[in-house]
Formats: sequence, structure tokens, C-alpha cells
Amino acid sequence: MRVLAPPPDVAVIYGCAGIREILFLFFAVAFTRAERQKKKKAFWLAGSIIYAANILRNNLVIALYWGRLTSFQIIHSLIGNILVFLALTGAALSVFFTIPEVPKRLFSALKLDRIWPR
Repeated sequence: MRVLAPPPDVAVIYGCAGIREILFLFFAVAFTRAERQKKKKAFWLAGSIIYAANILRNNLVIALYWGRLTSFQIIHSLIGNILVFLALTGAALSVFFTIPEVPKRLFSALKLDRIWPR
């Protein structure tokens, strides 16, 4: 059995694990008046999407950089962020459809309801 290890100049930074996004999601869901079951469902669904996307991004960055296919900046800043942006969009939509109160509260908190009435 052959074990592959990343090159010594690559390290996983915890800021790239999606912790900020998951905490933002937690507070967005926790302070709604939805039922507890809906909150749990929304948090676990969206949190799983965010976590999986960030782990996939980290592995993609290490694999592509290790294979010397392209530069670290292109992999991390462009490809990785596009992947995470798509995952965050999917996570936000899953929360919005699970708990309809979240987008309403977000609109009012950002004062968008004055600009774009529903």
C-alpha cells in the first residue's frame, strides 16, 4: 500500500474550512421563530453543504498544486472560491426554502424592503 502525502509547503488553514460561514448560518437560523425541527433541518443541510464544499476545495487545491498543474493563486483564489460560492448559494437557498422567515428578516435587517417591496 502506498500512502501519498501532500508536499511540505502545503498546509490546510482552518480559515479555509468554512467555520465563518457555518457560524453565520447558525446565527441566521438560530434567531428565527421557526420550529426547532425546521431549524435543525436547515442547519444540518446547509452546514453539510458548506463543510463538504470546503473540504473538496482544500483537497482540490492540494491535488492540483501537488501535481504542479497550475499556480497556487489560480487554484486557491479562483477555482476554489468559485466552488465555495456555488456551495454557499446552494446552502442559502436550502435555508431560504426550509425556513421562509430567514429571507424576510434578512431583507428587513438590510433595509432592502424599502428599496424592493414584496
